[in-house]
Amino acid sequence: EGRASMSLDLNVLRSQVARIVPNNHLKVMPLWEYANDFVKAFYLPEDDLCKWVAEHPGYSFSQYHNVALLGAGVNMRTKRREKFLQRIESVFKGGEFARNRRAFTAAVEAKIDEFVMDR
Repeated sequence: EGRASMSLDLNVLRSQVARIVPNNHLKVMPLWEYANDFVKAFYLPEDDLCKWVAEHPGYSFSQYHNVALLGAGVNMRTKRREKFLQRIESVFKGGEFARNRRAFTAAVEAKIDEFVMDR
């Protein structure tokens, strides 16, 4: 219920901002997808969350840890949850994650540059 509420809150916030901000200024908030992806991650099962961590390198380790703990790991027994959290950590420290992080950083910098040039 709380996760659904987060998703609803995000959608309501976006629609309200869209009502008061002219369309040409909505580029001010280029990272809606970033927040929306984070909320959606809470719904992912264990294996999908590990893939998500590798494919979405824009968050801190503590954010991944908390999504795993409060999302897929919320109903796991202690030993299974600890192994799951270790998997999340190994994905975070893995080579694919580092490559994706570099690509993510470049994409964010490009969006910022685009926004600055439009102003």
